[in-house]
Amino acid sequence: MFRRLSIKAKLIIIYLSVLIPISLFGFISIRENFDRSIESELQAKIELAHSISVSLTNYIEEIWIREQDVSTYIVSNPNLSSDQINQYLMELMKHQDVIQTITWLNPEGCVLNSSRKEMLNLSLNHRDYVKAIQDGKDKYVSSMVFSVISGKPILPVAVGIRKNGELKGIMLMIINIQELGKKFTGFNLNEGDLFQFIDSSGTILYQNNKPDIYSSEYKISKNEPGWKALYGEIVKTKKISSENSETPRMCVEYPIEAIGCITISSRYDVVLKDDYINLKIWAIALLIVVAFSIAITFYLDSYIRRPLAKLRHTADILSEGDFTARANILGNDEIAATSVVFDNMADELCIMISDLKMREQELEKSNLALQEAKVEAEEANLAKSKFLANMSHEIRTPLNGMLGFLDILSRTDLSSNQLNYIAKIKLTSNMLLGTINDILDYSKIQSGKLRIEEIPFNLIDLIEETLLLISYNVEEKGLIINKYIQEDIPVMLTGDPFRLKQVLINILTNAVKFTEDGSIDLYVSAQRTNGKIIINFSIKDTGCGISKKNLEAIFEPFTQDNDNISRHYSGSGLGLSICNELVKMMGGNIGVESELGKGSTFYFSINVSNNQLNYDRKGIEKDYDADDTNHFSENQYKILLVEDNEINVMVAQEFLILNNVSCDVAENGLIALEYFDRNSYDIIFMDCQMPVMDGYMATKEIRKKETGINHTPIVAITAFAFSDEKDKCIDAGMDDYISKPFTRDDFHRICQKYLNINIK
Repeated sequence: MFRRLSIKAKLIIIYLSVLIPISLFGFISIRENFDRSIESELQAKIELAHSISVSLTNYIEEIWIREQDVSTYIVSNPNLSSDQINQYLMELMKHQDVIQTITWLNPEGCVLNSSRKEMLNLSLNHRDYVKAIQDGKDKYVSSMVFSVISGKPILPVAVGIRKNGELKGIMLMIINIQELGKKFTGFNLNEGDLFQFIDSSGTILYQNNKPDIYSSEYKISKNEPGWKALYGEIVKTKKISSENSETPRMCVEYPIEAIGCITISSRYDVVLKDDYINLKIWAIALLIVVAFSIAITFYLDSYIRRPLAKLRHTADILSEGDFTARANILGNDEIAATSVVFDNMADELCIMISDLKMREQELEKSNLALQEAKVEAEEANLAKSKFLANMSHEIRTPLNGMLGFLDILSRTDLSSNQLNYIAKIKLTSNMLLGTINDILDYSKIQSGKLRIEEIPFNLIDLIEETLLLISYNVEEKGLIINKYIQEDIPVMLTGDPFRLKQVLINILTNAVKFTEDGSIDLYVSAQRTNGKIIINFSIKDTGCGISKKNLEAIFEPFTQDNDNISRHYSGSGLGLSICNELVKMMGGNIGVESELGKGSTFYFSINVSNNQLNYDRKGIEKDYDADDTNHFSENQYKILLVEDNEINVMVAQEFLILNNVSCDVAENGLIALEYFDRNSYDIIFMDCQMPVMDGYMATKEIRKKETGINHTPIVAITAFAFSDEKDKCIDAGMDDYISKPFTRDDFHRICQKYLNINIK
């Protein structure tokens, strides 16, 4: 995300990432300085309050001493008249600024002498200080009271004079609270400090900014400073707000036994004056740094970002195809040097693009030639496929007649020599058919049209059927074939049994072909990995073996060990190549171990799935037994055979007529439609390649004529052996498919499947 931002945005982020921590650090530092200053000021105020308390206590002690001196003088001079004592007391008052009145009382509390005439002959026996002295105390400080004469708050301080334990009189000095407050106001108070005397009832006795306050109405509430100190607590309050104060204050409350308590509060702006100055200095410095950062940002924007933006804009123009654009940034700095390199690169790019266009034109010509070659190759491949299909059709059609008549002929009364001749002809025809099938399979593999099926099959039955197919050649050569099958091998599997049988037949046939005497051993085992089953096959023979130089190429197409073998043993050389491809397509691999003159061992493996259905191999019934002399029931079924080849018609008719089936023959699809319009058939055998109208079109027309209820089974008969031929037949509307050369068993299977005929 940061990389996508512009240089200006990145610079702003960098500055903010530096300034914000610095600002936070400065704020925290200043705040800590504020807290330290407040705490220091509060501690100083507590020390000041303590000093005032000590001074006040000492001052009262001095008053007591003075009272004792004055009382001693009066008692020691009994000859003094009342006027003389009054005069003496008034003389003492001239030197007092805090003491308001000096009075001499008799033991009963009546005023005998006073520095104020208003006090003479007053009875003060109800006052607490009089009662305290009468009760035996030597000295006593009364609670604050309001003077009956002036109405101002006063603090009475009394001393009892005794001689031989007998009370002779009471000396009373009245302290003026306002004057006492003024005396202590000069104790290191700062500008704007608020100093208060508060008595035990919460009445404000003195306040330095209001010296004349002495009314009982000026009382503090429980939430105001001073209340907790009246109960003996020393209280520090960092911040208090008052409706009468413009600025917040910090306050100290200190208890004083003689009065109640004192409070000293200071204004924040006075206490933090130096800190505020430091804050302003720091703020100004921060603003200077911010302004400097902004100036640097704009400088960098002008001398770095804009040239870079111009470079980028030029690059964008170049990317859009305008190769004439140039940056042309002037200067002697690195960006200007980069611009020169960039412009030179653009010049070289123009040359390269011009050359590239020329090569692109040449490449287009080459691609066009390759495309034409590809089309020609595809056309050639299609032509090859058509050629192979047509050749398959042209070869399989006469082979069908040949093998069909041989089958029919073999069931007539013939001598043993004649039957031997027919067997030789059948063998030769099947060899020709095998060669054709190999060529077609190889062609399908090369074109990617061969598909592996996933259907259930019985492995043991497949092995038995394969060995049965080669048993004639094995017995003919006097060989011994042994099979070794793992006892717990899975029987019911899912895979492609046809291709597996094709691989087994090919390798076993080669083993029989290249072994003159001895034995052939077949080993089959299984292993399970990751939910799949791997079936391993190994075929070992005692034949002629393979030379080392030809061992690596044995699975290449059209390859045999040497030309002599090719001449001695017939074959196309495609079998092992096809096996190699089929095994790979079934998820396995194939290999060989051989030594010339000592035989060969071919081994391969395939991946299959375990079929969960429990089959009893002995209980599986075949559709029919090919070795039985089968015939259909005596019920007459009507079949339409659509075939243009007379020989194939004769073969098919023999297969059907011999089994009590009525058969009509149509030479092409158009005639078949006429027959279908006139008759009702139980099944139609339809050749695909015919003149006038082929089998595909005829099937489509028949399906159009049918109603939704009536459906005549149509079975394709074709000499095309490609896998997509069956799909083509099904798409045309056919129900099943048999390929040429067909056998009597093929017809039996189809009739049993669709006509539900029981085989006897």
